[in-house]
Amino acid sequence: MTATRPPRIHGRDAIVVEADYPQSIETVWRALTDPALVGQWLMTSDFEPRLGHRFSFRTKPAPGFSGIIECVVDEFDPPHRLGYTWWGGGGNPQTHVRFDLASLPTARVCGSRTPASRPVGSAARSSAGSWAAAGGARS
Repeated sequence: MTATRPPRIHGRDAIVVEADYPQSIETVWRALTDPALVGQWLMTSDFEPRLGHRFSFRTKPAPGFSGIIECVVDEFDPPHRLGYTWWGGGGNPQTHVRFDLASLPTARVCGSRTPASRPVGSAARSSAGSWAAAGGARS
């Protein structure tokens, strides 16, 4: 999938990234909830799309970071909302990540992350890169 326009980033207390995709809301939902697809644009995990599921994202360790991010699905309303809280690695604060999808002429994805564990500018660029890369997930 490729966004029809570059993601917009805004927010102070939360990082909000909006992107429009020409695919259906169901296709975008699959890119957010199919573990194989999520592994292509974010990190590998043992994610299951169900409320209350505890899972881990895994990536390459770095100094002060184990490479493991623990998560729990705390919002689940297919195909409109997916939210999870994650924590771990290097003392970063607990962070809530939420994806809101809306059916428009194109599927709109709005991802938010709160609180920012880095200055908003660098965290927003990092998050936007990951979420924008969701556009590269094969559907």
